[in-house]
Amino acid sequence: MHSSEFPVRKNAKQSYKERLGFAVSLCSLAGLVCIAIHILFLYIFHDSPSSFPEQYINDMIVYVTSMLLPALILGYLGNGVRTYFTPTEKKLPAGHCVLLVLFGFSGCIFFNDIVSILDGVLPQAGSATIYISPDFGSFFIILISSALFPAICEEVFFRGYIYSTLSRFGAGYAALVSALFFGLMHFSLTQMLFAFLCGFMFGYIRYISQNFILTVIVHFLNNAFSTVSTFIRLTCSINAYQIYNIIAHAIFMLMLVGSATLLSLCGIRLLLFRKRKAPLSFGKKLLHTAASPAFLVFLAAAAAEKFI
Repeated sequence: MHSSEFPVRKNAKQSYKERLGFAVSLCSLAGLVCIAIHILFLYIFHDSPSSFPEQYINDMIVYVTSMLLPALILGYLGNGVRTYFTPTEKKLPAGHCVLLVLFGFSGCIFFNDIVSILDGVLPQAGSATIYISPDFGSFFIILISSALFPAICEEVFFRGYIYSTLSRFGAGYAALVSALFFGLMHFSLTQMLFAFLCGFMFGYIRYISQNFILTVIVHFLNNAFSTVSTFIRLTCSINAYQIYNIIAHAIFMLMLVGSATLLSLCGIRLLLFRKRKAPLSFGKKLLHTAASPAFLVFLAAAAAEKFI
């Protein structure tokens, strides 16, 4: 038999690129499914009464059908649902987990303060109508629909399916790209930036703790704080709200510094990922991702959705 008749083994770099491209394509497909279902529901609910509480009921339906169910189905068809949400690595002690939650929550508030400065600078795509009734019954409905449901459904989708699909190519890469997907699927440019920063924080917490539940908790606390702040603004005087805002943000800044210090003393290197040997460098993995045809289609769909 001639040597040319033997199957030619692909080199490690080419095989790695193919596996990376396949993983990015799967994540892009998941994103496209999410966008398609979201657009479908925009048309379904277009002529329905958009008032309180119909809007929030509709939102919960959209979150479940466009994010939670696709992520669970794709996970089941892939390596099994448990693979994406129950890593086998050793978990952190409970005290470290509490510190990570405090660090992540206060970090999100810090990101919000930074991004809010850009509200008047960056152009906004489209507009959204928010229905809020300043009573305690409405408060709990909105807390569930605008804080709990997004925290569960978005984390299952982004830090569950997408992060886990990409994590075999490096935790830092998975955290960054899952945050990019997370940001691109938000409404305006400031929301995209805020979601990207928070998404990277969630990915970091997912990596450090190997505990998917912690990202859900941090995400929920961030959303809940926004809901609480809105109700305080609606039910209290301007002066009372301003005092609350100043005190709350001062507490969060102390929480951020304190939790970061304690985590460092516990031996956790903040926002640093272990380097692993790979055929492609971090930058080349990002370039390969950006050049993926499936990702480019997802990017175009995400951009088009902003103007529908």
